[in-house]
Amino acid sequence: TADEALRYIEAGGAVDVLFTDINLPGTIDGRELAARVRERRPELPIVYASGRYQACDMGQLVSRSVFMTKPYNPEDVCTLLMRLTETAH
Repeated sequence: TADEALRYIEAGGAVDVLFTDINLPGTIDGRELAARVRERRPELPIVYASGRYQACDMGQLVSRSVFMTKPYNPEDVCTLLMRLTETAH
């Protein structure tokens, strides 16, 4: 859940990229998770994913984030994650 992910990050868990669906169980969704994580980890790359929404439906997303529409090609995801983590180091 987004709540578990946030607790992990707040506890100092190692994370190179936040890859989150928009629709998540729990008290917060992926957009709220991303916003809270951005406050704590401004340098962390964030990838949103959704099969229900398009990027244009989302309004403003957090800075330095990317939106992927499901279904996505696993090779495209791997390429994106490598690019995001290379520029973060």
